[in-house]
Amino acid sequence: MFAEQLAKQSKMAYAEMSGPAFDQFAAPEAIQEIRNLFNWAKFSKKGLILFIDECDSFLEDRSTLTPDRIRVLNEFINQTGTESKKFMLVFETNRPEVLDSAVHSRITRSVAFPSPGQPQLLQMLKRYLKRILDNEKNSLPLYKRYFSSQKELDFSLLTDDYLEA
Repeated sequence: MFAEQLAKQSKMAYAEMSGPAFDQFAAPEAIQEIRNLFNWAKFSKKGLILFIDECDSFLEDRSTLTPDRIRVLNEFINQTGTESKKFMLVFETNRPEVLDSAVHSRITRSVAFPSPGQPQLLQMLKRYLKRILDNEKNSLPLYKRYFSSQKELDFSLLTDDYLEA
């Protein structure tokens, strides 16, 4: 959510990717996907904020990686080697200590977010479910029924009713 809001405030395009998603590719395909991503960013008129969720799984220290994964990491490092007005990277990790030193050198600002409490978790769940349920018009009354009047959510009722719908 932070990166999305940053993109809106900056009037930049927004894209997100999952670090583990690169595990599905062989090294040549992963390298090509990285090139495609940064080519897209370079030609974006507004510029791009790229959010990488669980970046630690993709940008780990080279000493822990296989030769193929090192090649993929090196391509990412090569694409991000100089400052650019065309893209900004936002990384999410719970393990910053495992990031490669070259990745650390590209991080100019860190923002720590404390673990969410119950109210924040409920708010995040509501937003997530709203996105899902808004796409299923038949389920929208279910969303309104459970969220418009309750402060506490009974997950078993939501799941049972949702699965029966």
